[in-house]
Amino acid sequence: MKGNMSRLASALSAITLTGGFISVRADSSHLHEELNNLSHTKLEQRAAAIKSELTRLAHFTPRGGIGTIGYRSQEFETADHHEWVQVDLAQKTTIDEIILVPCLVRTPLGGYAADGFPQRFEIWDQDGNKLAEASSTAGAQTRTAPMVIALGGKPASQIRVVATLMSPRAFDSKYVFKLSEILIFSGQTNIALRRPVSSSRKIQDSSHVYHPGFLTDGAMPYLMNSSKGESSVAYLSPHNLGNDQPLHFTVDLGKSTTLTEVRLHTVEQSDNIPQGAPGGIGVPSHLLIESANRADFSDARNLIEARYPSVMDIAPILMWNVPETACRYVRFTALTHRSANTLERTPPQLGFAEVELLSYGINVAAGKSILAEGIPVHDWRPISNLTDARNVYGEILSIRQWLVELARRHELEGELPLVNATLSKRYAAQKAYLRRISVLTIVLAFGIVIVILIMRAARERQVHAIKERFAADLHDELGAKVLSIGILSELAKQEKDEPAELEDILEKIRTSTKDLGSAIRHCTNLLEADKLYTNLHADMHRTAIRLMLDYDITTKGQEYLPSLDKQTQIDLLLFYKECLVNISRHSGATRFSADLVVSPETITLAVSDNGKGLTSGIPPSLKRRARIIKGTVGSTPAPGGGTCISLNLPVKLQGTKQK
Repeated sequence: MKGNMSRLASALSAITLTGGFISVRADSSHLHEELNNLSHTKLEQRAAAIKSELTRLAHFTPRGGIGTIGYRSQEFETADHHEWVQVDLAQKTTIDEIILVPCLVRTPLGGYAADGFPQRFEIWDQDGNKLAEASSTAGAQTRTAPMVIALGGKPASQIRVVATLMSPRAFDSKYVFKLSEILIFSGQTNIALRRPVSSSRKIQDSSHVYHPGFLTDGAMPYLMNSSKGESSVAYLSPHNLGNDQPLHFTVDLGKSTTLTEVRLHTVEQSDNIPQGAPGGIGVPSHLLIESANRADFSDARNLIEARYPSVMDIAPILMWNVPETACRYVRFTALTHRSANTLERTPPQLGFAEVELLSYGINVAAGKSILAEGIPVHDWRPISNLTDARNVYGEILSIRQWLVELARRHELEGELPLVNATLSKRYAAQKAYLRRISVLTIVLAFGIVIVILIMRAARERQVHAIKERFAADLHDELGAKVLSIGILSELAKQEKDEPAELEDILEKIRTSTKDLGSAIRHCTNLLEADKLYTNLHADMHRTAIRLMLDYDITTKGQEYLPSLDKQTQIDLLLFYKECLVNISRHSGATRFSADLVVSPETITLAVSDNGKGLTSGIPPSLKRRARIIKGTVGSTPAPGGGTCISLNLPVKLQGTKQK
């Protein structure tokens, strides 16, 4: 239990040691930053851990009926007034925790809220040392749970709580300092219990509804609901029909044990609204608690003698600290009674939900036997329930653990919405991110399809271009070679009677046939072009010679020719050959001229003849060849008759300095 207490207390608030005193922040500003720094997984784990821990903590259950409220200071129009209350502990004692319990009011929306709980306050000892300061600015009015201030074992004989910034009270919004209870723990013992209290407000009448003494009477606005263990009904004696003898019962501890505290849990109030029975049922107006080591109480000593003339004096848990007393038996006697139902004048009853006899914080009465001679018992309210360590809500906790759990629940229930809100933002961001990813994926997929289609179209265009080039090369190259062989064959027939001339013509036919084979291989494998063509200017001359026409070839910028790539030279030569084939076949010309002008940016080839001219425009074969090599072709009448075919081809020379 002690380990759980330490763990719960250390997790309640953001606590820092400043200048020798404790500073407690009860706002959530620091929590936002902490949560924002957590990863998505850590946030989910935190939310799950909070929900799991909440199932193990005591529940906030407001008490009903009537009773004392606590202390209230003088009211003010503004918040910045200093009001204080002071608990006299009689002697210097080590203090572990101070717990402040707020006064509660019902809200218009059906919930509960703190009334007059200070927004800022300080805690001082008898020597004027500040032990702690606390701030609850963000939630002073919404707080319903106790506030726990851990002092870590500081010694003090007086504790003064000073409100430095007050809160407005509910019904008129005037600023007051209100508290229901002050508990000061040394270990598991509330050393402030029933100790004298003074305040900055001087109240002479001890019956005043907001007297400072109510701050240490043990009466709090909660019922103990641990949410653990099974329910147990309270013991309540049958009506004492004789009504002429005291009712009593005795707890046998089994052996002599040192007692330091006594707690009596009163009978649970009716669940009906309004309640069907008056408060304080079973609590006598005059109660005597005695201790003894002999069963006949011949050595009896009075532990407690308490009077409850009004139900206003009765709290859900009646608590007393007692001097260390060694005893085995403890007897509870109702010396005088209060009727259970004043309207019906029914006889009195004696009963409690639980009897706790504590020895240094441990309930030594749990599970012990009860002696109730002369008192009839109910079958459904057995007297053994007085020591079963349970109430109607389940397991009974120590007062310190109970209040610390309520404070911890308050912290977690305030943190969980922040965690969920942060998670919701993360989820929304994730959804937006996923939407963006989805859109990008769709766009990417669409882009891939487009690229595939473009690549496919490009491949088809490439295949078409290759086919077109192959057809053009086949037509232009082979056409020129075949035409050359045909012309030489005709000449051979004419020179058959001249052996020397015939041999020269046959040699030319053999050479042309060999070139024809090389051209065929070139058309099927353009990579062999460097073997077939070696010099554009020389190849133009050789082609002209084979066609047996008079010609004139001029070349300007011949120094740039070596810088032309092989394919461009081949394309120019094939265009030139196609021009000569068309001249030989269709123009009837006897002479042609070719002018080649090469510059670093363009190449111009002009082929003119003295034939009959064009009758149907530029031949399709020349247009196709110009389109393949991305040049422009034109035709103009040549001087003196005939036609001039011109080709303009943009180029970018490689490895040559431009002049």
